[in-house]
Amino acid sequence: MAKIPGTYSNRGRQPEHEVIVMPEEYWNGRIPITSKPSDEALGYLKLPENLNGLKLLEVGAGSSDLTEELSSRGADAYALDPGYSDPDQLVARARAHNNSAGFNDTQKAARESTVIRFQLALDRNPDHYIAGSVLELPFPDETFDIVLSVDTMTIYFALEHAKLLKAITECLRVTKPGGFVQLFPFQSKRVGFNEEIDTIRLQNEAGVMNELHGSSAVAQIELFDPLAPRQDIGIILEKAA
Repeated sequence: MAKIPGTYSNRGRQPEHEVIVMPEEYWNGRIPITSKPSDEALGYLKLPENLNGLKLLEVGAGSSDLTEELSSRGADAYALDPGYSDPDQLVARARAHNNSAGFNDTQKAARESTVIRFQLALDRNPDHYIAGSVLELPFPDETFDIVLSVDTMTIYFALEHAKLLKAITECLRVTKPGGFVQLFPFQSKRVGFNEEIDTIRLQNEAGVMNELHGSSAVAQIELFDPLAPRQDIGIILEKAA
């Protein structure tokens, strides 16, 4: 497995914190839908230059074309999203979001192109788009070289400590020894987000990272800032051999 660029850094254990559980009604209607263009998503990641032959999984992929872009670069790439049980509804919801989320015309056009590329990839290669939940990944142990998620897994699951820990544990389970899990954002205060919810997410992420530092499944942890100086941080977890 090729190492990613850069040097891993162990940031040490995080402070103890109160575990906060969001009420169940908070989750109603909050299944994430994304059609983030792949060029934008790649700017948040730290991947090897050569992806040839690597097996990748994108979690919470929605109608993004990131999986298709990774495939075009030589990876054996798969996407997972609960919305793939009904792709037509997923696409309809993504388009409704794109038209109502305050994007300008250029951004709307980019996201529509992304949705179209996603649909073509899904039609051409449906076995690589898997309906499922990250809380119970439908893959054997040690299947992927890289598991990644952009603007979905931590944004939503970090609102509950137990769900985030379970999701990351599942990602590590299906990652090969020496491979890595990469999540963005992580420990980032998001501009425009509800401050109270942001605080809960940051606390839960810190608590989960504290537990992962003591896990035999994790060799090293890196926090990185792909968009410096914006301080939008991601996390990379190297799977122990």
